[in-house]
Amino acid sequence: MMKLVIMEEIIIQIFFLIYTNYILLMSEYCKKLILKESPISGTGIFANEDIKRGEVVMVWSIKALIIGEEEYNEAQKSGNALMIKTGCRFVDGIFLYTDNSPRLENYVNHSFNPNLLYHCGICFAKSDIKKDDELTADYRYILAKHDANSFVDAETSIKVDGYDSQTCLLKTTQELLKILGG
Repeated sequence: MMKLVIMEEIIIQIFFLIYTNYILLMSEYCKKLILKESPISGTGIFANEDIKRGEVVMVWSIKALIIGEEEYNEAQKSGNALMIKTGCRFVDGIFLYTDNSPRLENYVNHSFNPNLLYHCGICFAKSDIKKDDELTADYRYILAKHDANSFVDAETSIKVDGYDSQTCLLKTTQELLKILGG
């Protein structure tokens, strides 16, 4: 059993290294974005150019570290500031976080009607986005189920908590196919 767990961890690390190198090559295609005061909450991230539906807007996994969901939840509960500020779901029970201060992607605000789809560490434009539009994502795809950062949406008064890993992957994959397929 121990060998199986170690093999799973090795496979995950190899997959992540390959994926990260691929994403680093893609990073030159990420869009121009800026931080400004948000009408939704605090500081938000805004498009600094027009963005077409289906385009990659940003990649959250560039130079990120990975952690399992259980460790992620424990780190949040213990007050780990970087985990709280920078942590997000990558895929399945794997989460991303950075080892330094928050980056641009950490300023994406939540919306139940977002203009971005967060799928496995990559944000895609769900529709055409105009320059100066605030970028939003559905945090149910970013947070863990029963996440310490769960909150109540200011607009709808509905609690925002993460989906379980399988539901999250299924929903984001279906949405991405719809966006890219027309």
